[in-house]
Amino acid sequence: MRKIGRLLAFVVLSAVLAGCASGVVYTLDLGYGKASPARIALLPVIIEGPVDAGDKDIGELFRTMSYERLRQMNYSPVPLDEIDRRLGGEGDGKAPQDIARLLGADAVLYIRVAGWNKGRLPAYASLKVEGSYELYSSDGRRLWSASHSTKESDLGLDGKAMEVGVLKAYEPRIQRFVDDVFSTLPHREARQREKETFYQWLP
Repeated sequence: MRKIGRLLAFVVLSAVLAGCASGVVYTLDLGYGKASPARIALLPVIIEGPVDAGDKDIGELFRTMSYERLRQMNYSPVPLDEIDRRLGGEGDGKAPQDIARLLGADAVLYIRVAGWNKGRLPAYASLKVEGSYELYSSDGRRLWSASHSTKESDLGLDGKAMEVGVLKAYEPRIQRFVDDVFSTLPHREARQREKETFYQWLP
């Protein structure tokens, strides 16, 4: 009976810990459809707060996954290497309309990782991720913003496997986070993107 009680407590606690997630909070400008941004510049990710040395690539993961998600949604994001080359580290402090003009973009996307918090105990591991996205038009108007927070935890006897599963194999977590956030951004019509691509080939 004691073993069954322990097992039941473990299952209940695991279910509670695994369920710590909140929905995406977002705002969409009423004139978004009229603005219809297509060419979007994704600036380097701003990470607020410390991260472990082994997690230094999370900013790049958020940025590249967001880039690919925009492409899947029929947007035409500015190539990341072009942004980095043309901005040359001068994006900080510039108004979004100035950045958009410099890059020939319709809108500028800011991504902030506000929290990357790990919890470790001998038989417990957790990772809480918090972030926000803000999209500004070429005239400086905020078209869309979204904030999201998720927490994933595990409780078990194999501490090594648990740590790897929750704290180190975090790429799928970031992908789910990005997908959740972009679920609040309108898709662009495929035919509209094809038309834009066609005209880019004309002399």
